[in-house]
Amino acid sequence: MHAQFNVEAFRRNPKLGVGLGAILLCIAMGGFYAEYSDYKTLGKAPQDLTIEQAVPSSGAVIESARFVRLAGGLTPDCNQVLEEKSNGVVTGTRVLASDSTGQRWFYIRLHGNTSCAAASGDMVGILKKADSGLPAWLKDKGITVPASSYPLMEMSVGDSPMDVEFLLWTFAGLGLLAIITMVYFAKLKPVTTRAMSATAGSR
Repeated sequence: MHAQFNVEAFRRNPKLGVGLGAILLCIAMGGFYAEYSDYKTLGKAPQDLTIEQAVPSSGAVIESARFVRLAGGLTPDCNQVLEEKSNGVVTGTRVLASDSTGQRWFYIRLHGNTSCAAASGDMVGILKKADSGLPAWLKDKGITVPASSYPLMEMSVGDSPMDVEFLLWTFAGLGLLAIITMVYFAKLKPVTTRAMSATAGSR
């Protein structure tokens, strides 16, 4: 009943469909732009970096994502571990880790039900400056990011440029679907309530 009502609403007012397509297009464009901004700076092979090279100074300006092989030496805070679950199965492990000085902090994203200790070894993945809203989000989850003059970094272990390529194609496909939706409903003539009642009565 509910699904039928929604279909009829779009038939009566195709502008709703055009609006839906526009919303999907905005989402697709925003997602594509964000992912492409990272993708164009990644490179094809991981760049070898030490912890100090990853964050050279407290005033370092780090805007672009990098595909790196980060040398081990971080100390993970295994007392604060965040697990992501799907249908009761752990799909990801999130943990904060710092350098030996306790000044450079990294938010480590590990795939699967991985031991927290994995954050102390060599890691290959995508490294970027963490979003400014991450500390507040983590605080809501019960994890406190220690104060530091160095920027908080985010390391997605196991991710590669191919993963970003997949997201780009996904957003491109969503954008194409949005355009098709907009064109379809833009050409669709509104169906009046009387006409719909007549059609229903003829059945």
